[in-house]
Parts: sequence; structure tokens; C-alpha cells
Amino acid sequence: MDYIFLSAVMSVCLGILLTYDITCQWTINFKQQMQEFPQSMQLQDEVILQTGVPKFHMPAHLEKCQVNNSLNIKPGVGRTDGEGIECSWSEINPIAPSTKEMGPGSYHDTLDDHFSHHNWCKYVMIGKFHDYWQASNSQERLRFIAMEMTASGSSRARLAADGPQRVQCIIT
Repeated sequence: MDYIFLSAVMSVCLGILLTYDITCQWTINFKQQMQEFPQSMQLQDEVILQTGVPKFHMPAHLEKCQVNNSLNIKPGVGRTDGEGIECSWSEINPIAPSTKEMGPGSYHDTLDDHFSHHNWCKYVMIGKFHDYWQASNSQERLRFIAMEMTASGSSRARLAADGPQRVQCIIT
């Protein structure tokens, strides 16, 4: 974990927020272990490293750990849950039976293809949500939601217009 983390943040010069299931244990000796790596990989003194336990994993920790590592009280964190990286596993789990019989190269290529597709879908959705947030009022946003649901083949959404000023998105 130390090598992966330090390799990823070698050129960071401001601040880092790391969420890790067992950050309370990992951070205990991190500074000492970091000294074993080359100087070019070590965090600079001015880098602020904040750590926290993702919200789903927090209940498994002791109360003292929960207080020290809660993302709810970290400055600048906002309302993140810290579990973003784990959300993609549910999409990858169905391919596990297919990859059991593969050699290392095919296994790697298959996982790479599936994760690349997952990332592409996220980037496409960012554009759609940008359009949503650019809508100037709630009626335009409801219209956008209904159009997206209808375009995606959902038969559960339809627009109900009560005159030119009022649009409702009805989801059944």
C-alpha cells in the first residue's frame, strides 16, 4: 500500500485526502515507513495529508477511531462517502466466472476493457448532469429528467403539462 500510494502522489504539492478502510492502522507507522523509500517518492513537508475511513466501513471501528477518522468532520471534505472506488465492483462481479479460466494476459485485458467501459459511462453521465445543472429553474430540470428517462427507454416517466408555465415529471 505504501509504494502504491507514494507512487500515485509523487508530484502532489498541496494536500491529499486518502480514504482507506483501515486508515487508522495504516497511518500509525506511515511516516516511519515512508523514510525507507527514495527521497523522490517521499511526501514533501508542506503536503497536508488527511485520512479518513469511508462511511460504510466506519461502524466496524472503535468509537475513538470513528471520532478521529470521520469524513463528516474533516475540513474541506464536504459530503463524500469515500466509497467511490468500490461502487464499480458490483458491475465487475458478473464477469468473475468468465475470467476464472483465462490466462494472465486475457484476464488483464478483460478487466481493463470492463473498467474502461465503466469510466466511459461515468464521463458520458458527467455531460448529462452538466446540462441538468445548467437548467435555470426546477421546471427545466424536471423536463430534462423526463426527457432523459424517456430517451433511455423508461416507460415509467412522462411529462404532464398544465399550461406553458408548469411542467410535472410523473414517475409511476
